[in-house]
Amino acid sequence: MPRPDFPQRKNSLRHPDIDYSSRGAYFVTVRTHRRRPLFGSIRDGVMDCSPTGDIVRDEWYRTETLRGNVVLDAFVVMPDHVHGILCLVPEGVTEVSPRGYRWRPLAPPDAGNAQSLRARRHDPERHGVAYRPPNSLSSIMVGFKGAVTRRIRAECDIQPDARIWQRTFYDRVLRNEREWRSARQYIRLNPQRWWEKHGR
Repeated sequence: MPRPDFPQRKNSLRHPDIDYSSRGAYFVTVRTHRRRPLFGSIRDGVMDCSPTGDIVRDEWYRTETLRGNVVLDAFVVMPDHVHGILCLVPEGVTEVSPRGYRWRPLAPPDAGNAQSLRARRHDPERHGVAYRPPNSLSSIMVGFKGAVTRRIRAECDIQPDARIWQRTFYDRVLRNEREWRSARQYIRLNPQRWWEKHGR
């Protein structure tokens, strides 16, 4: 699979001083367990979704319906992964655009704020459970992955305890209009590039 024009960050290695509930656009990638092609196949540069792929697509779009702080942008289901741009927005916002966009955190990065973020993520009272602020990128992605897994296990011919996803996901904070448009183009061209490389 061709790599994007900019690096992505694995969620377990996220920057400790960034608040991932900040308003802005995020490029996310979620891969299947062991990179199995569960979601369909590419034919002549066009993705042909399987029933499991249809569930993934439905649950992705449902994320926007369920969460008032989410607006979705470009998105594609691939045979063994998903790419999408997810925007965290104020309540009531229903449209987004890269025009003139610049990412800004909720609060200026200061020592106290950064220390607080790190402390919550490594609180020993949580016994190794990662801290996920409500409506943050992590909590949204956990909800999406869980909903897909439950539906696939219930509706598709698959073992009831089958793993669907890799444990982690990958993300990139889109910091300006150029990065946002680059991510859009990468998503749009991904099926064709896959076809040129794999032929299926």
